[in-house]
Amino acid sequence: MNNQLDKTIIELLCQHFDYKLDEFRNNRNSISFWGCHNDKFENHNFLVFSNEEHFDYINNAENALNLGIKDSDKVSLVLIINDDKKLECYTSKLVNSNIIIISKTKRSILYFTNEIQQIALSIQSILDYLNRINKRTRKPVITYGIIVINIIMFMIEAYLSGNPLDIDINILSFLGAKNNVLISQGQYFRLITAMFLHGGLVHIALNMYSLYSVGPLVEEVYGRNKYIIIYLLTGIAASLSSFIFSPNTISVGASGAIFGLLGAVLIFGFRMKDKIGKGFYRNILSVIVINVFIGLTLPNIDNYAHMGGLAAGILLSNVLFPSGSNQ
Repeated sequence: MNNQLDKTIIELLCQHFDYKLDEFRNNRNSISFWGCHNDKFENHNFLVFSNEEHFDYINNAENALNLGIKDSDKVSLVLIINDDKKLECYTSKLVNSNIIIISKTKRSILYFTNEIQQIALSIQSILDYLNRINKRTRKPVITYGIIVINIIMFMIEAYLSGNPLDIDINILSFLGAKNNVLISQGQYFRLITAMFLHGGLVHIALNMYSLYSVGPLVEEVYGRNKYIIIYLLTGIAASLSSFIFSPNTISVGASGAIFGLLGAVLIFGFRMKDKIGKGFYRNILSVIVINVFIGLTLPNIDNYAHMGGLAAGILLSNVLFPSGSNQ
């Protein structure tokens, strides 16, 4: 068996659906196929897996008998194809009517005969599981990308400032910090650039750790495109909130956007509380309350930016929340 998908499906059928592993071999021409069987089914209890290369051989009833199966009526062929466009080509040539055809690229069943619907449903549940696992194991590349951008900008700040522990305020203003006077003069880009600048090594370390902790979950739940929208728009909202309510401060940092991501996670916990439990929702709410409290007790914290980002995150993610996720 040279197809990893074959192997995975057979392993999961054996683990969860009471199938037993089989190897079907034709001694005359050394062709062998992997498969499995389940004694619970009176008919079609042998599953023989094949790829496109051997379809014509396995589709022949006489050849199925030569594989050592006594009753060919109990054989169901599971064919995995690379090109979905060839589906009609295979279905038109069927001799063995008991067949399941799987798309290797989509990991989904394209065709099956009604007589083996129960078997097809079992295999489709396995394919759905594999697709979910594949989605969950995707690397959070957007989160990593945002972290890299922040680190690069901090390296530039540290080089120009000469002190990575405490960046010169003039350097921050030069690179795009939130500065009400300059924004009022038309430098609106500062509403965006400010979220990629940081005031010192501790500042960026704490923010990037927070982003690394919460970002991947938002990226997974909402998808990469919506994640980018949430991050940027909540960051801008945080800058606008600081611009309106804290006009005399020069502000930098990703924390406003990170509070926006916390708002997105809060909406996820609220929408999914019946499935994942209310504990997750309460935990996120407590994290937000603790961070707000810390911001209120420590000096030099732009709490208006935090509140603006959080409010924008709650409102925006409530609109962008995947419609099928709470069903």
